[in-house]
Amino acid sequence: LQKARSVIKGQNVFTPKSVLLLGNTGYITESFIDAAFYESRVMIVGESNIKSTSRIKVYNIKAPSYEKIFDTYEFDVVIYLASELSYDTTPESDAEALRSVLENASKKCPDTRFLYISSLDCAFNEKSGRSVLAHSKENLCEYYHGEYCLDIKIIRIPYLYSALKKGDFLERVFEQ
Repeated sequence: LQKARSVIKGQNVFTPKSVLLLGNTGYITESFIDAAFYESRVMIVGESNIKSTSRIKVYNIKAPSYEKIFDTYEFDVVIYLASELSYDTTPESDAEALRSVLENASKKCPDTRFLYISSLDCAFNEKSGRSVLAHSKENLCEYYHGEYCLDIKIIRIPYLYSALKKGDFLERVFEQ
């Protein structure tokens, strides 16, 4: 489990064959997928404006069955984007969805690499409802790493922003 900054050096670059993107997926673009996963099959489960192609499958499902997903498919990498990555929003917590994904991944795909993209809400000492939830979800990832040896990395990034996502707060601010 790694929570520090990382730099990839050398020629040992892992290229996954199949990638599952979950959580706050509304900001993901086709150009991002082409750049980040150019040789991979990608499945997006959640809100998305991307259209399915032969390499990218999109399932715009609000309440997916993670058990059925992990029963049906195998993934080299699972990437979960936290709901707190959207600035100025107070979405319902996705902690239960994250728990379900971790539970199913640890039991059905124990060799899968898991990347949890968290927000900077965890990086500050100020306590708020958002920061407490963000910390609890990182703690959940740490639990599944320790209990089930799930290969999990946690990355904290600034808020996501897109001019393509309707109603995005930061897009409206930058447009003014």
